[in-house]
Amino acid sequence: AMVEGPIIKNKASFMISGRTTYLDLFMVPLTKFFSQGSSVGYYFFDLNAKFNFDLGKKDKLYLSSYFGRDKFHFSDKESYDAGEYDRYNVGLFWQNATATARWNHLFTNKIFSNLSLVFSDYSMNTYMGYKYYEGPNNPNNETYNSRFSSGIRDYTAKYDVSFHPNATHRILAGAAITYHEARPNAAMVQVDTFTMRQADREPGLEYAVYVEDEINIRNRFRINPGIRLVGFTVPHKTWFSPEPRLSMSYNILSNLAVKASYAMMSQSLILL
Repeated sequence: AMVEGPIIKNKASFMISGRTTYLDLFMVPLTKFFSQGSSVGYYFFDLNAKFNFDLGKKDKLYLSSYFGRDKFHFSDKESYDAGEYDRYNVGLFWQNATATARWNHLFTNKIFSNLSLVFSDYSMNTYMGYKYYEGPNNPNNETYNSRFSSGIRDYTAKYDVSFHPNATHRILAGAAITYHEARPNAAMVQVDTFTMRQADREPGLEYAVYVEDEINIRNRFRINPGIRLVGFTVPHKTWFSPEPRLSMSYNILSNLAVKASYAMMSQSLILL
């Protein structure tokens, strides 16, 4: 489903959309029908929202956000005489959330910039629960629950400038800084009345500057050199990495071109 339209005529507009799967509508009742006490299912959904604001001839503001989740779940219950039962409940879900505010400013008809503030959050969770019930006053009743999660949260600010000296030449430059908050391990275990929690948080700071040039020579030969310098800091240690890149294209005929490119990149943070 999607809805869009103006907020203020010729000044501001919005777009909101969402989607989901209806697989659960079939899987859950079918598994319950064929296997009494069991249930298995999977679903996903995501939401998008965008807002545009015209602040004048030289300024525009864009707001956007996204949230999505996938989940798999399974449960099983086995009943015995006199009201006794065993119940299992397990699942896995992962989700992404992000929001961006971007301000576009036109200095001249050849120079414009974008200032962006970005938030993103990724998390993955698994959980498992078990309960053995023999009666309301029976000491043999058992309960066990566990949950494990991992994720990364980022806060980014970046500024980009684009300069067009003429129709065949463009220069790009910019800088960015990102604060990473990694959550490599967060666990919770509960056995009857005993509960244990453990959580790790690892901060990191990533910063970069870049410049690149795009040149088009007689609509036949295109060359795009560039370099990005990136640094990554965690407590007590810092890494610096140059990231050069070069791409070229030559039109032999109007419908035939040869291309070549080279790039060296670094990835400072990864989640397993």
